[in-house]
Amino acid sequence: AGGTLQGALQQMAFVSALAGTYVLSGLGTLDQAANGLLAVVISIIASDFFFARFSPAKRYVLCPWIDLLNHHSSQAGSQLAYEYFTDKFAATLDPRSAPLKAG
Repeated sequence: AGGTLQGALQQMAFVSALAGTYVLSGLGTLDQAANGLLAVVISIIASDFFFARFSPAKRYVLCPWIDLLNHHSSQAGSQLAYEYFTDKFAATLDPRSAPLKAG
């Protein structure tokens, strides 16, 4: 399953710290550490962008507001999307429908 930009950045920070420790402690060479770092970068890109788009696996969210927009018949033209880079959901209401009531 795909991740989030924040998760990818945390993984990169962690693997960078590991690679730096690996080289500075004398356990291995810079080339070996760079190979490990490159493997993680390729894995993140493949997981978040390639496999997430072509995989039949689905991700579901339990959120009442999103569920309401998704199933409310008067909001059939509403668009819901997950924004990867901001790690948030975006909802665009149907401009042809009546305004939603407060509450």
